[in-house]
Amino acid sequence: MKIRILIISKRMLLASLLCTAILFVNAGLYIHRHLIISSFKEDSFSKKTIIIIDPGHGGIDTGTKTKDFIEKEINLSVGKKIQRNLNDLRVKSILTREGDYSLEQMSLKEGSRHIRDLEGRLSIIRKEEGSLLLSVHINSEPRDPQVTGAIVYYYERDAESQKLAETIQNHLNCVMKQYHLQEHKPRQGDYYLLREGEIPGVIVELGFITNQRERELLKKEEYQVEIAKAIVSGIKEHIMEDEKTEAIDIPVIISDEQ
Repeated sequence: MKIRILIISKRMLLASLLCTAILFVNAGLYIHRHLIISSFKEDSFSKKTIIIIDPGHGGIDTGTKTKDFIEKEINLSVGKKIQRNLNDLRVKSILTREGDYSLEQMSLKEGSRHIRDLEGRLSIIRKEEGSLLLSVHINSEPRDPQVTGAIVYYYERDAESQKLAETIQNHLNCVMKQYHLQEHKPRQGDYYLLREGEIPGVIVELGFITNQRERELLKKEEYQVEIAKAIVSGIKEHIMEDEKTEAIDIPVIISDEQ
């Protein structure tokens, strides 16, 4: 938090007394809201922040899958849990899809079905004037089935997206450690949705379908709940850190008269 000192002469004393009182009241409210971290800022955070939750794939596009595991279903299940956690905090959020369907029909752009589907998701981001984008996916590494762990990707030219990715990754790594899965650093990714989204955003790869143990974990309700809570904790921390950088003015009355 930055503090600026304002110098006010006695000639302005009467006029400044009222302003001084108001400023100190506001400063007190500021301290109350920012130092008590456990109290979430409903009056500022929730009103100006809209989280776009994008469960990847859907409809004809299943994403990665095995005979008993389909990515699009897990993405949607975790996406809804993230939204419920945000609702509990009274933070507005929008799901790009709430069922098993793709979004290419929402795009007026020509191109492959995949590109039109991504454009459909982007149209929701723009329409809802989202503040942050969170796209949910599941990883695959058939060449090395021993690889595990959630990984957060960000667009390299967006500094705020990188900070968001780092914060979410830290919280996810706590869950990975608890379940004896690999911990990772966030990674750069030149993904269409992040590049064209026009708002800070990340892609969260929840884990690896190619690792049998992690695949079984991802199917479990309790594990999905843990992952969703970690992601929301990362979002909350990121926003509150940004708000701590706000500056306030503290007036000091100094006499220039004898």
